[in-house]
Amino acid sequence: MATPCCSPRPGRWRVNQGVYDKLPYDPIKDYATIGGISTFPMVLAVHPSFPAKTVAELVALARQNRARSTTPPAVPASPRTMSMELLSLAAA
Repeated sequence: MATPCCSPRPGRWRVNQGVYDKLPYDPIKDYATIGGISTFPMVLAVHPSFPAKTVAELVALARQNRARSTTPPAVPASPRTMSMELLSLAAA
């Protein structure tokens, strides 16, 4: 039987299996999402003086300046980290 648990980010349990080699639980068998409590938006924003005005321009600029293209540290497998990794893979 699945253990009841409340978390602001239940999806992390399922993402963790791709991030960590060994987990003390099976994210598919041990947990089941039964309903959503909330959602949160993901926003990609830059300062108005930044030269890129679209995502395509941002990606092009990041490709030209790979050493200077970074994001602030985040928790592994957090929505922000996974979103930035997805953007990095799409832009590669």
